[in-house]
Amino acid sequence: MTVYARLYDQLIDMAPALCSAAAGDTFIATPAQRDDLTLHLVVLAAEGHMALVELAEERKPNEIRPWMRIRFSVREREAEALEVAWPTYSAIYSGQSNLPKARARLALTAHNALQVIQTFHPVFVPVPVAAVA
Repeated sequence: MTVYARLYDQLIDMAPALCSAAAGDTFIATPAQRDDLTLHLVVLAAEGHMALVELAEERKPNEIRPWMRIRFSVREREAEALEVAWPTYSAIYSGQSNLPKARARLALTAHNALQVIQTFHPVFVPVPVAAVA
């Protein structure tokens, strides 16, 4: 199993409704520990079997900071991190396929981050549209 397939599995395990999500759909994961971050997962774009999602953290109410973008394919059952921005690490996928080491490093970083998220925020639940507006 490739890291891209594992990344897809992690994403769908955390938010099963992503398989049929539309652009604008939002999911939230409340912290398991008191005073921890609330996480948001927003579908930025969805067309056919492809979608682009963004993970963001909410440290204080209504103070949401995006930090990861992932593109995934339901048909291929693979996902790829396009951008990761933490205070101590930042990388953006350039779209050039001749950079396999950089792509793999970004994918592994995203995979490890999702592992941590699954430990502390195991499930993202859909947010009703009225609550997002």
